[in-house]
Amino acid sequence: ARWIAACMRAAGLSPGGDSSSWFQPFEVTTGVVAEAPCVLQIRGQRFELGDALQPLGFSNNGSAHARVVFAGYGITAPGYQWDDYAGLEVHDAIVLVLTQEPGEMDSTSRFDGNLNTPFADLRTKAINAREHGALGLLVVNGPQWHAGEPVRAPARDGEGYMSSGMLTAWISEAAADALLAPAGLDLAHAQAAIETAQQPRSMALPDSATLTLNVRRTRAMTRNVVGLLRGRDSTRTLVLGAHYDHLGYGGPSSLSPNEHAPHVGADDNASGVAAILAAAQRLGTQVRQGWKPVHTLVIVAFSGEEIGLVGSSHFTDDPPRRLETMEAMVNLDMVGRLREEKLQVMGVGTASEFPLLVQAVNDGEPVAHFALKTSEDGYGPSDHQSFYKKNIPVLFLFTGAHADYHKPSD
Repeated sequence: ARWIAACMRAAGLSPGGDSSSWFQPFEVTTGVVAEAPCVLQIRGQRFELGDALQPLGFSNNGSAHARVVFAGYGITAPGYQWDDYAGLEVHDAIVLVLTQEPGEMDSTSRFDGNLNTPFADLRTKAINAREHGALGLLVVNGPQWHAGEPVRAPARDGEGYMSSGMLTAWISEAAADALLAPAGLDLAHAQAAIETAQQPRSMALPDSATLTLNVRRTRAMTRNVVGLLRGRDSTRTLVLGAHYDHLGYGGPSSLSPNEHAPHVGADDNASGVAAILAAAQRLGTQVRQGWKPVHTLVIVAFSGEEIGLVGSSHFTDDPPRRLETMEAMVNLDMVGRLREEKLQVMGVGTASEFPLLVQAVNDGEPVAHFALKTSEDGYGPSDHQSFYKKNIPVLFLFTGAHADYHKPSD
């Protein structure tokens, strides 16, 4: 954070954080210990803390009795033409979802086959369930590729956790089978139906369940880094952002889960931070040469993205400039692996001007045109979602998943 602030200062930006500083501090959870009572009750059956059930580290504490809905892989990904929640009413329900994503280990998958995309992340699934109105989320390993794998306990220390705003737990295949049984299904057949059709097969289940969870947390402070270039019109703001946090020494989100090694995140997301700092440098040079932008340009490096968009959520909940002035937000996350000039630009449907604007910028590029893949939706597994939830138009730039994602090799 201090290094990024020094780069912003050297570029000619002014501090844009709290109390005229470069920083916007906020609190995060660094570790979780599960404590009794933690139990899932299904028609008289009890699945208790241990091999059958573990709260996820971002769970709320409390108890809920609610109807249960099976939402496949729990993914809403317009860019991949996949929505497990399409036509599904999950408001005030407990949602059961599979871990990972459709077509795992399938090189022809509409996702990335044996490469996980960010949509596979459990935090992304939790945010998606919450945004659809769910009270709780249960995740389970699909038996097609992960039969017999144990449920994971949350990390006691060294792991950052968002607060999901709902009850969230990892359950065993036996517990999932008990939830699906009233619909005449088991987990293996429910997953096979999705994989065979290569389409979502979500459904409301004919029974309810009671979920009780209890976790004890340890906390610490982290901070966003915020710089700005003042514009000629103080009522208009554009935000350019990228997250600078990653996975530390690994933990539950690592795709090398048994490897305690630095996960430095060169693509995820030093690449995005490098891009926004390069933009700050170029803009600052123009300002020193006499140019002044119309809008005030806010350049922000978010912390807490990997634990559930926590930094960008804090930024939009307690903004350093009024949200009403923010006309658009551009987010760069994983932009360091450009291959065959393919660039994904998401959110082009969030403002009427965006489709033509994005195309015009690409057509006007003097060096090389990108092979653009666009999608309209403003939701997605990165910080732009926090802004879109506040009705701010967003664009999200992304050069695609790869085999080093969430591993020490990135």
